[in-house]
Formats: sequence, C-alpha cells, structure tokens
Amino acid sequence: MFRSIDAAGRATGARLIAVDRPGMGLSDPKPGRTLLDWPRDVAELADSLGIDRFAVAGVSGGGPYAAACLQVIPERLISVGVISGMGPLDVPQHRRAMAPRYRALFAIAGWGGPAWSIVSRAAGLTAAYWPTGFLDWASRNEPAIERSKSMLRAVRVGTLEAFRNGIRGPADDVRVLAQPWGFAPQPSGVPVHLWHGDRDTIVPAVMMQTLAERVSATRAEIISGAGHFWGLLNAETIISALIESNDAGRSRCSVSLHPA
Repeated sequence: MFRSIDAAGRATGARLIAVDRPGMGLSDPKPGRTLLDWPRDVAELADSLGIDRFAVAGVSGGGPYAAACLQVIPERLISVGVISGMGPLDVPQHRRAMAPRYRALFAIAGWGGPAWSIVSRAAGLTAAYWPTGFLDWASRNEPAIERSKSMLRAVRVGTLEAFRNGIRGPADDVRVLAQPWGFAPQPSGVPVHLWHGDRDTIVPAVMMQTLAERVSATRAEIISGAGHFWGLLNAETIISALIESNDAGRSRCSVSLHPA
C-alpha cells in the first residue's frame, strides 16, 4: 500500500520502512501474538538496520501498534503518528460508534472459534478473488476523492499482498485488534500527532479523541470532509510533522509506517 507514498518520503527526505505484520506479505505467522509483542519486533528490526531512534506511524488498524510502541519503547521514538486509527474495542462508546457491519465483524473475531473461522475465510476468499467488491463493501460510504481509481488501486494492491500467504495473517490481525489492548495508553513524553477525518465511516473519530486525551497528544486534528483514506492523500503533511518533532537536531529520521 505504501508504494503510493514513496514520492512523499523522497520529498521530505525521510526513509520509509513499511513493515509487514506477522503472517502478512513476506512476514512469517506468529501464533498467539498480542499488540505488546510488536514493539519488540520493531526494536529488533531497527537494531538490525543500525537505526537508533525513529518515528512510527500507524494508519487504521496500524494505530494500536503505534500506540503499543509508544508505551513499550518510548526511548527509541522521535515521534508517533496515528492516522484514522482504531481505538480499544473494550470501550463501550467506541463499539457503539462503529458501523453495524464492522461492529459485527469484530464481535465475531473476539469470540473466535468456528464462527470466526468461517467469516474470516469468506472475507479472505472475497478479497483474493473479488477485490473490487471487497473494497467497495469496505469503503462505499467514504468521500469520492478517496475512492478514485488510483487510490482504490493502491488499497487493492495492499490488500492482495496482505493475503499473499492466505487468510491466517489477516485473520490473526483482526483477532488481535478485537481483544483488549493489554495496556492503558498514557503520556510518555514523546510527541504524538493524531489525524482523523470527520467523515470516516470505517473507524469513527471518537476513537482518536479518546487516545488524544489519554496520551496528552501534541496534535489532534479532526479534518473536515475527510474520510478513512485521507492519510494516503496527505502523506507529505504527515511525514513532515513527524520529522519536525526530531529533538536531536538530526537532518534525517526514519518513519516506520504500519499499514491498515
């Protein structure tokens, strides 16, 4: 998906590292994983690349992973960005604000068992063999500018890559997001930037407002008229904000993007 923002990375001088979560793309599965496993993976990757400190950004379902990094490895972080990010689903107002189809999806994922196996397999087959229909189902109420052919093409490529090794990785990811986070987000001294569209019909903006309060966000913007995919159209703005938080006077930093 983030091939589409490579130009934004080059324009800002940032090194973009888009990490495949376990079981998706080129990443091996990690059965039984939780959100709190992710920061250690990110730190290990950064060590292997010789990167001391860096920014992280999470879009949509990547938001909780960015929040986990904020709590577990704050000493490694220059800044954190969350764009259209999901909040914890054990917060009642978050569940109530979700569209019924997503509320049902995450409820079944949280229950697990045969029901989730059937639903996740059906979703995986639809994404693999009818990606246009899958994306239309997911984004049909989003603003027209975010449903352009080029935008949907970028999301389609990312979706197909997520299912490269079958349904297991994406199904595990939805299961992780359906469970309690396992930590309570709180201020850490790291600059936190949050963006969310007021017309996001996939992840309601109330989730951003809750996170902003809990982490004492440096920036929390509700963008008028924007939907769920606003971040892909405004990547340069986001990356620039994260780089400006660089507190060590370095001229360059790395931005690790956690896809939806």
